[in-house]
Amino acid sequence: MSSEIPKLLILERLLEPLRTAADILQRLRDDVATARPSETLLQGALVMAVAAVESALTESLEYYLRNFPQKISSGKSLSVDALPSNTAELLAAAAHREVVALGYKSFPDFLKGYAAAVSIELGTLSTENLESVQEVKATRNLVLHNGLRANAIYLEQAGPARRADYVGDKVKVDPAYVMISIETLLSFVTRLEAQVDAKYLKYTKIAAHRELWRYMFDSPLLAYDDCWEVDEAKDRIVACKRGRYEGDISNSERIFLGLWRAHFNGDGQHLTGFNMRALDSDNARKLHFFLSIARDFPW
Repeated sequence: MSSEIPKLLILERLLEPLRTAADILQRLRDDVATARPSETLLQGALVMAVAAVESALTESLEYYLRNFPQKISSGKSLSVDALPSNTAELLAAAAHREVVALGYKSFPDFLKGYAAAVSIELGTLSTENLESVQEVKATRNLVLHNGLRANAIYLEQAGPARRADYVGDKVKVDPAYVMISIETLLSFVTRLEAQVDAKYLKYTKIAAHRELWRYMFDSPLLAYDDCWEVDEAKDRIVACKRGRYEGDISNSERIFLGLWRAHFNGDGQHLTGFNMRALDSDNARKLHFFLSIARDFPW
């Protein structure tokens, strides 16, 4: 039997950070357009806009890597003292390390790493847009660290769209620049979201539910559709049903079914007399994984 853990990625959760960033950018755009922000507030809006995009990229990538751990390449091991208590924590720690390591790279290299991990093409993101995003991020750093005076780091990181040629040049951050920058970031996030959406369209909540069921139950006596009523159109688990052959399942299957139903609707009927000694090593491994993801899984 394969020991590979199930892929429980859900598209809505993968897209959530990108959609949150788009909402922030739209609100910032509206505020800058309708108000007369001071220079300080303009700079703050720019900083917040870039931070929203960076958070969206790191959070979506971490979530993805937790569900596709084979894409993690850092290869660093945890010390015994830092060893997490469950599989989900182990995967989360490994995914976080991978994203942090990628974050030290330049924006173009980070984006290449993101695209490679998530298996999307950057072709629909225009070179001009990506170069503009690169420059906006570099300007944000000048706002925070160098009083908007170009330094060697800016000249290196801003890329082809840089707005200064020499160290010490003053870089302007006025309402027009901030508006263009926000629009640039919004276009980037929106196009990236569309790419990810198209790639992972089949990763619904119901699909994750079926995948976890397949992992936990490999007996034909517990066919998924015999035990669950679902609404595919609304991507919703409607109700659990008593399976046709539920009376003939094994002790370990009865334990797993009881645990699943307890998380879905509080029904612990099959958990009476639960004993870990009833599980062989393979079923114990499956139980540990189940419990490690139970808190966050959308039952």
